[in-house]
Amino acid sequence: MTLPRSGPVHVAFDASSRPPARFHGSKHRAGPWIISHLPADHDTYGEPYCGMANVLMLKERSLIEVINDLNGDVVTFFRMLRERPDDLIRAVDLTPFAWAEWKLSYEPTADPLERARRFYTRAYLSITGPTSTSTNPGFRRQKKYSRGKNGNKTMTAAAVTFADVSHLWTVARRLKGVTIESEDAIKLMRRYDLPRTLFYVDPPYYPETRTREARSAYSHEMTHDDHVKLLQSLKKLHSMIALSGYRCELYDDELCEWTRFDRSFRVNGEGSRIESLWLNPAAENARSRPHMDARSQWSLLGDSPAVTESP
Repeated sequence: MTLPRSGPVHVAFDASSRPPARFHGSKHRAGPWIISHLPADHDTYGEPYCGMANVLMLKERSLIEVINDLNGDVVTFFRMLRERPDDLIRAVDLTPFAWAEWKLSYEPTADPLERARRFYTRAYLSITGPTSTSTNPGFRRQKKYSRGKNGNKTMTAAAVTFADVSHLWTVARRLKGVTIESEDAIKLMRRYDLPRTLFYVDPPYYPETRTREARSAYSHEMTHDDHVKLLQSLKKLHSMIALSGYRCELYDDELCEWTRFDRSFRVNGEGSRIESLWLNPAAENARSRPHMDARSQWSLLGDSPAVTESP
């Protein structure tokens, strides 16, 4: 039998060097820092607001893994990449960086493979990203004039990145065995709620902590009342929880008994911001536990003898 591990989770040695797709609020840059605070002693790992699931993509595997998002494009993209990687990656690889493809990417389609291709295309060809509700998303140009004296055109970073799909094979392999859901996040967490479940919760950040432009970045935003409901629900769970966000009065009040970690990260278009990560008592206790105590080891064998602990 395998005894629970102490300490933090580690970044997987074979993790992708790129996120699955360009996405607002991506945690690819902050991922290693977040992962270093997650307790390794868990069986089930879940991301109820997964987005591009960047923390899952970077971390080592757990026994059971589940990701969830209300955005149907996100869910379809991951399902097609897991179930039909050859077809999807080939379709993306053959897609030109073109205005016509950008326009087409906003059109609905009943074909799940084509829907996944259009989502990925929109992620890189749209200025505002694949899930933005902006009325003027804008097309990202393929070429730009260099700053050199000769005025030669060079490929934009977006075009270069879009042309390289090699990372998608790594992402597809990482998705094997991962359960992909699309339901209300709180309902999902209640369904998987067990003491040895670890949730990384990364909802759309509290609206008052974000710029006006950033508030249109997601297809499913959250109001003040939504955040109140989420925080109160999290405090009732038995699971280990790690929660990302920007510090604000509501979170300070509701999570006063949780442990908070802060770090500055660069945010596209917004300079640097202080990211906060809150751990509930169950997660902090599991993370900081130096070793597994004798009582816990015996409980795995279905017995709990009296144990005398030294002071």
